Amino acid sequence: QRVELPEPDCGGTTAATYLALSGDGARVVFGDPFCGEGRVYWFARSGSTWSLEQAIDSPESCGTFVCGFGTTVAISQDGLTTAVSADNADGEPSSAGAVWIYERDAGAWTQRRRVIGPRQQRADFACPEVADQGRRLVCSAHGETVGRNERQGALYLVDSPHGGWAAAAEPFVRRVFVGDGLPSDGLGAGTTTGFPTGAVAVSADGVEIDAPMAPHNLVLGAYDQDRLGHSFTLPQRPTLTAFSPDTGAPGTSVSLAGASFAGVTSVAFDGADASFTVVSPSQITAHVPPGATGGRI
Repeated sequence: QRVELPEPDCGGTTAATYLALSGDGARVVFGDPFCGEGRVYWFARSGSTWSLEQAIDSPESCGTFVCGFGTTVAISQDGLTTAVSADNADGEPSSAGAVWIYERDAGAWTQRRRVIGPRQQRADFACPEVADQGRRLVCSAHGETVGRNERQGALYLVDSPHGGWAAAAEPFVRRVFVGDGLPSDGLGAGTTTGFPTGAVAVSADGVEIDAPMAPHNLVLGAYDQDRLGHSFTLPQRPTLTAFSPDTGAPGTSVSLAGASFAGVTSVAFDGADASFTVVSPSQITAHVPPGATGGRI
């Protein structure tokens, strides 16, 4: 089936420069950064027919600089979480970049959170992949300075906080970069018409990442090998599969069962930090903290 975007009502022409398909093949999202400050379209498949599900305009106006909302879009494997990147954002440095997270809820796409690059540089921050069933954003900041290397570029893993993307707590952010990189490597750089953007390839669980580099140093022969990018293997995200007992007052000892607990640095009950001991990679003993109520561990 041929899918066409609706006729624009934003004083210009539609030009979808980026699209992403959910892992189940049932939903596709298009980014159109040239429609006003930018617009995103979701299409859903029913049987063999695709139809427009929803369209959302940029939530911000960027004044002198066009936001470019929809420069990069990403959607989770289950098709329920979308990350929309913009080249510019209100109140941020030019080309610093920002990302908005939307979740499918009660038949509509709802904005949950705005994420900006941690270092607030002219870094072209964008999140071109959503992994781990919507719980992890894999982002690039290919214009970021690393040490003294201008525009070497870095990657960021942004994991949802306790309680999900709508929770008040801040997400967990990790920075990944190449120790022997060079200026102008542009790790994670990609290009769409008119806007620089991010580009990475990620496994479904967000552990294996391939990130290209900008062609500048390849053309100059800066590396002995014709290096096109870098591959990264990250530790598995901790997974909780069971806990016992089901209820308990503050101070109650709770046994947590799961996997990849070796690197755990915090445990929380409904957002309240708890004391804990890692017994093994598959078991943690924690204590219900004061003030904790029923909720997510």
